[in-house]
Amino acid sequence: MFINSDALLKKIQEAADSVAERSNGKVVYEEYIALPYHGQIILRFNLLEEHPSIDGLDRYETMARACVADEFLIDFMGSVYQKIGVNYRSMDALFAKCATLYGNEQMPKSRYAELIVQDAEHLLKAIGLPAETAVWEIQPEDELLLFVMGDQHSAMGKFSTPDATVNVFQVPSAMCNGLMAATCYAKRQGISLARALVMAQEQI
Repeated sequence: MFINSDALLKKIQEAADSVAERSNGKVVYEEYIALPYHGQIILRFNLLEEHPSIDGLDRYETMARACVADEFLIDFMGSVYQKIGVNYRSMDALFAKCATLYGNEQMPKSRYAELIVQDAEHLLKAIGLPAETAVWEIQPEDELLLFVMGDQHSAMGKFSTPDATVNVFQVPSAMCNGLMAATCYAKRQGISLARALVMAQEQI
């Protein structure tokens, strides 16, 4: 599968090294995920600051975007955003508001879009789900995590394939689209995703 390919992992490592160097080691790469439905790959980072500010996150995310250009999307781990006041306990309401505020945002698919869509199609076929199932996220861990878009949060089961064990979950489509809309808005405006989320949170 492409998401586990040496070519992709090399590109990710190069991007992660660039971000770490530009931030003097304060921004540390954590993980990557594929978003087949939206045709993107996100690199996720941690921040080695105990008390980050939202202005600081604006600067760090702008810097990281400059390092990866249009190769990848970037964001920080949820724990970083929580430190500046993003409330994930009302996650569904937050992302629904993001969908309302930022729903007109559009982003071109990445150069890897076709390849990660093929990964999604391969997994859907292997576990017996319809080919037209919308795959929100693939997390390439020891056991693959596959999130498909639907009406609600639910666990759909664990499946064994010739390639991997796949844990499948359903997540609300509105939540997925709201988060992606906020990500696109933040990139276009040159601000952090954290700021876009806080702006939406203040209007709930």
